[in-house]
Amino acid sequence: MRVMLLLNDALNARGGIAQFNRDFAGALQGAVGAGSLAILARGSRDDVGPAPRGVDYDRGFAAGKTGFAARALAMAARARADLVICGHVHLTPLAYAAARLNGATLALVAHGVDVWRPTSHSLANRLTGSVDSLISVSALTAARMRSWMDRAPARTTILPNCVDLDAFTPGPKPAALAARYGLRDCEVALTVGRMSTDERYKGFDETMEAVARLRAAGRNLKYLLVGDGSDRARLEEKARAMGLDGAVVFAGHVPESEKADHYRLADVYCMPSSGEGFGIVVLEALACGVPVIASAIDGTREAVDGGALGALVEPSQSAQIDDALIDALQQPRGRRAGVLRFGAAAFNHRVGEWIAREGAARARQSSGLAQRVAP
Repeated sequence: MRVMLLLNDALNARGGIAQFNRDFAGALQGAVGAGSLAILARGSRDDVGPAPRGVDYDRGFAAGKTGFAARALAMAARARADLVICGHVHLTPLAYAAARLNGATLALVAHGVDVWRPTSHSLANRLTGSVDSLISVSALTAARMRSWMDRAPARTTILPNCVDLDAFTPGPKPAALAARYGLRDCEVALTVGRMSTDERYKGFDETMEAVARLRAAGRNLKYLLVGDGSDRARLEEKARAMGLDGAVVFAGHVPESEKADHYRLADVYCMPSSGEGFGIVVLEALACGVPVIASAIDGTREAVDGGALGALVEPSQSAQIDDALIDALQQPRGRRAGVLRFGAAAFNHRVGEWIAREGAARARQSSGLAQRVAP
């Protein structure tokens, strides 16, 4: 099967969606072979990472919307794809055109809050009704998207994010990092995520307030925030106003090579969010053996396997968060066996099974069409 993958971010971009794209592209390459995979990414001049070996990978440097569309149609013509995969709902019109050009099956990947309701792009919304196959990182996101689509896709597959179990492993608290952040001889709560004024659903505020309450009750607990963005200044000012100078530490963006060590600093990973589609950071914390607090109302619930791998709280219920923090801080650190179902091997297997199902569906469709036109 020949596959064309359209992405809204370059493969070397930051964030959970970019990580999913890298994992997904690698799994597709293993399932169909490098020579049968073409990838077009809405890249930038900063996209200097290596292309996947043997794959037709067009970054579309600084092309703008018109140039990107031209590149997409040119790739569709040369790729002769049997399956076009749209990596973001905003690219649905382009993916639809590429699929129609080749008579290909059209699949759409759904990540999170951006598809929980109709988008601001009316054409993209309308063309989601032409999707044959929906891939969603969580059952929650799939259900919310299907609720507003004009026509439900014929096939829906849940493909949760995965974590590199060899890179994210349990280990002792790194002394150098503890010294860097002033986190020696204390308990540490951690949240990792983008701090955006448009995405105030990560649980930073709720966790900061819980830390303040537990410190007031005598707990020597500090809060480490890893990430950056337009909302960081507000969060820093909030910490100062709450008298948490030195107790709330902003690490900013950290290089990937240091990420696992930052998880190992933590005694608890706390993310009482309300808009996460899944939450790969939850998996990374679990893989590092850190007790996790997730949300009962968004996709992080599925990242902790419905509560089997971590505690669930209602983000609006401060007492639940406080109790969960106290309980988690009493738990021993260590990776739980259930995390294995979110490893790269399991992810690659799921993608392989999905490709096989899509190939079988296409074969059935072609056979039915041949029978209808037979004399």
